[in-house]
Amino acid sequence: MITVQVQSDSDIPNLASGSMPNLLTVPDSLTNALSLDRLRVVDGALVDAADYSRFYIDAVGVKHIEQHDETWQEIECGYSDVLIKDGSAWRLKTEKDVYQEQYKAVDDKRQSEYTQRVRPYLEEAEIKKHMGDQSEYTRLMDLAVQERETIQTENPWPEPPTE
Repeated sequence: MITVQVQSDSDIPNLASGSMPNLLTVPDSLTNALSLDRLRVVDGALVDAADYSRFYIDAVGVKHIEQHDETWQEIECGYSDVLIKDGSAWRLKTEKDVYQEQYKAVDDKRQSEYTQRVRPYLEEAEIKKHMGDQSEYTRLMDLAVQERETIQTENPWPEPPTE
């Protein structure tokens, strides 16, 4: 049997035990059906937040069923929908957001690999050129280009979302 405590200004219960105020026992039907992070309290009863589609979002992005603070933003979404803070407002994460995150991850990986694997060839090639060894300069530059192409093959760009 799981017991939770509810603060008077919140609809999100916390695990509790002993003799504390505002304790509720989680019915077996809810403990088997959901994880505790989805539990909310509405009118003194525990509910599954996944059954709701309208939430009040607090400053850190937690979804509440009841508005306990007038600064919380109301939004219609599923409980499992991911939210993004866009300026001062919350919005649903879109396919475009996912694409941009994936693109940035690939770009960061490529840049790191270029620094580790291509730059040494470029630096050595410049030294050889300065020393007058044109054939070694050309060979090292060709290796740098090949390594760059390998990195790009190993780290392809993500497919952009269809609009």
